Amino acid sequence: MRVILDTSVFHRFDYSSDILYQLKRNGKIKVYVTPMLLEESLKLMPHSSASGDLMKRLQFIRDVSSEGWFEDNFAIFKSELNLLPRRKDYQFLHSRAEKYFKDNIQLILSGGRLDTNVEREARTVLEDNKKKAENLRTIGLDMREAITQGVKELGMKHKHITETWQDFKTRGLNKWGVGLIRRKGCYSKMFQLSALLVWAINKRKCPYFYDWVQGLLYAEFYSMKYPQLKVDLNAQADIQHLIFLRDTDAIISEEKNFMRKAWEDLYAPLGKKYFNVFEAAKL
Repeated sequence: MRVILDTSVFHRFDYSSDILYQLKRNGKIKVYVTPMLLEESLKLMPHSSASGDLMKRLQFIRDVSSEGWFEDNFAIFKSELNLLPRRKDYQFLHSRAEKYFKDNIQLILSGGRLDTNVEREARTVLEDNKKKAENLRTIGLDMREAITQGVKELGMKHKHITETWQDFKTRGLNKWGVGLIRRKGCYSKMFQLSALLVWAINKRKCPYFYDWVQGLLYAEFYSMKYPQLKVDLNAQADIQHLIFLRDTDAIISEEKNFMRKAWEDLYAPLGKKYFNVFEAAKL
């Protein structure tokens, strides 16, 4: 079974790592490394008190990964939205890039220090993603407040909102995708023209971008439809992670809130699996 791992499996590291090592040794799982698995571990870099946890996580990632390392999400989207031909395995890191990451991980594990430029770039990416996550949560909270106020003014209750996810998706998917392509600073004006053309004419050409658009749209639906459920600060990271089910069979995660609900509505119908570590141990 081809799997990706959510960083929540690190919450009980010794228990989880023992089970996952065993599953790999027995040929039950083939682990693909996602950018989020690595990124969440590298967040520990600035904290000297967490250096031991960082080392354990990086060593585990090196040891347990048996298959490809996925490319950065936004690099994947750019490949898909481009009119030019792309590599057949564009969703995976090029072998040189994979070696670059592995060499830097080995450098950290051996007690070395990352090049100043590499470390600065890593910190910039982490900070940018943190801001994006905060923005998405703010949008979700604002939408929830607007929906609550709107139904109140109509003299209705929230339970009277009957729009399904499929209805919401049909109504908003294309417009949402256009908005993401046009988002300021993401793509050059020239690239936006070609990207909008690809999105309009052939959405099947950009399956990962499609899942990204769908996932972020779902985060808005979730805010509207489930007011009793928490608007998760990690919603964007959860969607970024789930899109890699496109080329794998299952995700192993301890998350019980937004990520699990998004999987239930978006990927369970496609036959994709969601296991916690205890469930995975029974494979």
